[in-house]
Amino acid sequence: MSQISCTSKITVYVPLPDYHKDCPKVLVVCCSSHSHPIPLPSTTPALLKRELQNLLQDFDQDLPDLTPRRLLRHPLFRSYLKKALPHISFPIGMDLHPSLANLDHLASIINHAVKNQYPEGTGWSGVHALHEIQMQTTHPSDIYIRIVEEMTWAQLELFGEYQDPTDPLPLNSSDQTFWIIICMNPQRSHDLLQATAVQSDIAFKRVTGYKEFELVSFDRQSLSSVVYCRALLNSQSAVAHKYLFHKLRQLVHADTGQYIQYRHLHSPDLIHHQGIHHWGIDQDRGQAKGLSLHLQDIVRHELSPSTPDLHDSTKTLAQLTAYDHLHRLVRLCYVHVERNIKKAKVPESVKQDMQSLMCIQHPDWDGTLARIAQEGGTAGRDWIDDKIRSKFAFQAICQAQSHIPLDVWRAGDTSTNLSEGLHADVNREGIQCSLIGALRRGQHYDLMRLKSQQACRPLYSIAIILIPSQVHMDVGILARNRPTTHFLTQKRSIKRLSRHRTESLNKADATIIKHNQLLRKRHDQLQNAQEQAKASPQDQRLRQRLSKSRTEYQKQHDKSVALAGHHSGSGKETLWFPV
Repeated sequence: MSQISCTSKITVYVPLPDYHKDCPKVLVVCCSSHSHPIPLPSTTPALLKRELQNLLQDFDQDLPDLTPRRLLRHPLFRSYLKKALPHISFPIGMDLHPSLANLDHLASIINHAVKNQYPEGTGWSGVHALHEIQMQTTHPSDIYIRIVEEMTWAQLELFGEYQDPTDPLPLNSSDQTFWIIICMNPQRSHDLLQATAVQSDIAFKRVTGYKEFELVSFDRQSLSSVVYCRALLNSQSAVAHKYLFHKLRQLVHADTGQYIQYRHLHSPDLIHHQGIHHWGIDQDRGQAKGLSLHLQDIVRHELSPSTPDLHDSTKTLAQLTAYDHLHRLVRLCYVHVERNIKKAKVPESVKQDMQSLMCIQHPDWDGTLARIAQEGGTAGRDWIDDKIRSKFAFQAICQAQSHIPLDVWRAGDTSTNLSEGLHADVNREGIQCSLIGALRRGQHYDLMRLKSQQACRPLYSIAIILIPSQVHMDVGILARNRPTTHFLTQKRSIKRLSRHRTESLNKADATIIKHNQLLRKRHDQLQNAQEQAKASPQDQRLRQRLSKSRTEYQKQHDKSVALAGHHSGSGKETLWFPV
């Protein structure tokens, strides 16, 4: 590309805005000759660029992770185009100016807006800056980002007396430090003190290189699910989770003046329960160990060394091991356990034995374990060894093996579907986000749920105050027309299970019909081959056909026999075998 010298000078005269109606035209004056084509409109006019910059600031939580494609389909941008170009039915960016057809050019405009909004970037430095701004400018009751800390792995290990060498430290081998971000609205600290059954879960889709921890429960007053705390950390080790629970306990105390209580630590007896009774988790060993070490710290630093254990009169709470605490509090999600059982390469009868261990009281616990180890082969023994090595899994799936009271066990959730659903829900706000993007979207989501929960609380009294910003009114508006009561939840669950069972039985019946058809077909082919071979015993071709028919029939017969061992169907269809 060569540069062309041009001596022409173009002057554009535009009427002032007040005179646009009287003079709706502009005057363009060109001095000297203009001998070359006009340049491509690759530069966005400064006025339009300023308008776009102002518009992008209104994108709020969507701005940090905005891309050209997301900008072009964003409702706010599409609304802006319709207002700016009312004469075009379906306006797009290039209708505003041809330069906006270039995606790299759009990306440059977006990056400039992001830089203006977040001068320190959207990574770790940006989170530090955003945290400082919130602490300085936000009312204490509205602060969301509570903890932003960075430390070396050596410093983290000093916090915990116990570190399992099999636990991974950094999620990314290039991480040289431990990072943790804890987000929690102060109101949630008060809500957490009222919780009796909670669930926790770790997800990995929201931010690359970080795990997202959620502590959730079901609020019986507003009949809705609650996210108490959301944390991002780059380690799944026990000591990392211990540090997380320690900081969470400090936050709740700072917000409320009270500490979180646990049933087996703070209850006066086995009848009058106080604090958290039931904690649902999946079999994440780092999370479970971290929780148990945290509970040991509570006993060591906050309770008297002579405080007796409610479940074993010969021991004090100080004598309990880390896993003894889990046996009194933690319950495994049956969905995760059942999913792993289905994946196990063991016979169907062994899978049924494995599933039978998830119960209140098993009639033959030791005998069932022995049968799984014997009939399940290596896979069965590995499954048992995995549960034994965890030191809490068997106690967390069978009430009789644990020290969780029967009434607490029956009242507690059997799965962590609540936490899984809330993680899936927040993932709809965006996945693979930057740190700033994940925090801003998480803040929007959590604040939306908090205000919705406050609106759902029953209307007992409404105080009329002249300043609306200082008014908090519980107006009794439910999130749904049909409240999520336990009766409706159980009714829906029973219907789903019934529908799933019916579908499974219909599928099993279809499998039986298919095998019967194939076996009849192979049987008829074998009979025909036998008759033809009997009529012409010297025909080599017919003898080969007979041998092939016998082989195919025997294969199908063996498949039907195997199907009879573990598929019963609904009873409407039975397996057919020739007499």
